[in-house]
Amino acid sequence: MDLVLSKQTLQMNPSRKSLMKDVNYKNFRLPPSLLASLITYIVFFLLPANTFASTTQTKAELSFQSCSAVANELLTVIQLYQNHFALEELLKSLPEITPKGQTRVRDLYTKLENEGVVSVYSKVNSAYSQCAKQAYKKNGIPAADTMENGYYFCAGENKVRYEIVLAIYLNAPEEKVIPQLQEQHQNIGRHYYQLARQSGIESVFNELASSHKSCTNQLYIATPH
Repeated sequence: MDLVLSKQTLQMNPSRKSLMKDVNYKNFRLPPSLLASLITYIVFFLLPANTFASTTQTKAELSFQSCSAVANELLTVIQLYQNHFALEELLKSLPEITPKGQTRVRDLYTKLENEGVVSVYSKVNSAYSQCAKQAYKKNGIPAADTMENGYYFCAGENKVRYEIVLAIYLNAPEEKVIPQLQEQHQNIGRHYYQLARQSGIESVFNELASSHKSCTNQLYIATPH
């Protein structure tokens, strides 16, 4: 279930309210006991802070767009790994990749081989949430008529969906989690639970990655080039 942005969203209509009025970092709440477990899990599996910081380079350049760009790069590498792309094969297919980019890819492949797909997916999503949180602290909510507001929306939506996936991973009962979600996220919550039962948690993380890339790709397509 990919996230499809409306025509109004893609046009960045300045008269509309913030895209994130219902998807804010403070709005999503799980039961306290489960939330405590999620916090412990997220902290334990965080990637080193420089994973995102080294790419955004400076605090002045930190933005929701820069956080999203790094997340998409890392998520794509994980998906290619899931599809059995060899490391050297992947690097050869990216002739314009920078030396820093090669290092990130090699480091991620090493983590995937040593820690497994689920752990690394979780680390990337946790680091992305932290990066977006820092962008929010630095810049607040972007103006409604800017592309940055769209990336803000994609980051917030990914955060909510990631927390649903973690709830599934921690075996939180569906009947207790779904009512905690805002109405617009209940169907995706049910879908994720069903997908986990049918195909496993790796498939849910894979779909989460694809949904985020779909969200940001729509913003890119809508931007004049």
